[in-house]
Amino acid sequence: TLVFFDEPNRVQAPAGYDFNFWIGRVLPIKTSLSLEALPAEKEVEAHLKLISGASMFVRRSFLDAVGLLNEQYFLYFEEIDWAVRGRERFQLGYCASSRVRHKEGGSIGSHRDLAQRSFFSEEFLARNRVLFTKTYFSLRLPVCLLWIIFVGAHRIAKGQWKLAWALWRGAFRGLLAPVKPIPLTTAW
Repeated sequence: TLVFFDEPNRVQAPAGYDFNFWIGRVLPIKTSLSLEALPAEKEVEAHLKLISGASMFVRRSFLDAVGLLNEQYFLYFEEIDWAVRGRERFQLGYCASSRVRHKEGGSIGSHRDLAQRSFFSEEFLARNRVLFTKTYFSLRLPVCLLWIIFVGAHRIAKGQWKLAWALWRGAFRGLLAPVKPIPLTTAW
């Protein structure tokens, strides 16, 4: 259970997130929960599409079969890439009693408040959203790109020109990036 660093009684995410594979967007399973209102582990596991990289454990058998995180992403989408590569053979799980205090965006400037997000964070989020969708769900790529265009236009309407430019630049970089999926193996 990830809790906010500065509010350790408030849950950021139970285990990880759901995921919209059409627009390439992470979706919270439950939001703004207190620790006392955590859902049952099985309820969370029924919606999990990825485990948050801020708090995960994997088995050696997973590493042997799926391999390491794909370094092509560098930032964002490594966890969902890993989950997609392993989903045929492995199941995601949740331990509600585990606690991790997460200082979201502490190193790269990602932040839940849009006004505090960095150009760097927005660019890589868009880049890797496009790269991931192109790699695994290429038929959905036009919908993903339309979503990024829409979000960028919304940012402009709010006067956030730099963040809009970061999104569009990242999407373009994602389109140009070569697809390098990691082959599944039995040993690495």
